[in-house]
Amino acid sequence: MAEREFAFDSEFLKKLEYLYIVSKKLIRAQWKGERRSFQMGSSVEFRDYRNYVAGDDLRHLDWNIFKRLGKLLIKLYEEEQEHYVYILLDISQSMDFGSPNKLTYGKKVAAALAYLSLAHHDRVFLASIGENLGEFLPQLRGKGQIFNVFRFLEKLKSRGETHLNRSLQNFSHRVKRRGIAIIISDFLDGEGYELGLKRLAYQRMETHLIQILDRAEVYPSHLAGDLRLVDVETGDVKEVAVTDEVLVNYSAAFLEYCEEIRRFAYRHSMTYFRTFTSLAFEDLILQMFRRGGLVK
Repeated sequence: MAEREFAFDSEFLKKLEYLYIVSKKLIRAQWKGERRSFQMGSSVEFRDYRNYVAGDDLRHLDWNIFKRLGKLLIKLYEEEQEHYVYILLDISQSMDFGSPNKLTYGKKVAAALAYLSLAHHDRVFLASIGENLGEFLPQLRGKGQIFNVFRFLEKLKSRGETHLNRSLQNFSHRVKRRGIAIIISDFLDGEGYELGLKRLAYQRMETHLIQILDRAEVYPSHLAGDLRLVDVETGDVKEVAVTDEVLVNYSAAFLEYCEEIRRFAYRHSMTYFRTFTSLAFEDLILQMFRRGGLVK
């Protein structure tokens, strides 16, 4: 099933801005004092300046500095600390499945998290993963950079097999600065994911896993009889006789696999979210906020 084209248009931007407004309220309500974060305002002690970038709140410009030196500088306060946010999107062939399409859905989630991170003054990096670490969009800052994010995501096409361990280990070798790593994938990898994620834990990355699935993958009730199944990534063929009992056992095994990922994440202090593409992406983001969120 070919990935459906999706336009990052003005309606999509409106949804992102709505999520940003909600995120600001939830951050103030839930995370105040929990960790040092980019909360600008006069209620905290002034610390330093940084250069203005497009998308910054003009209320925090130091106009006295601008009048004297002609430089646009943003006031930083003691509680402020920018985070490095790494968003890794799986583009392997198994992601090109479902209605809505899993890869298209993943792009929406990646764009939303990038926008929220940029809006909260974090530094954002995006990369594709699959057979290996693929295209890489380095360090972005400021809300205005969201259009570079859109262009990057639009050109990504599904291809190849899934090798999460290889992709994540190569990512860890390339990136030296600790930060927040968000992996968006279906996690359907016969070789596993553990070594790659353990590498991120070793680097003390704050890691979040978002597993995207189509309901038909978990509950393939449309399948029946003698079938010849072809692996979309490897081309391997398997002939099976599908009965009601086989379907029940398959669904139970699939869900147990997902639970193994959740338990692994818990043991290694990672957060794990599982979603079906039938859930609107903005509802998924809101659920993440209510459970503790990803944007700091």
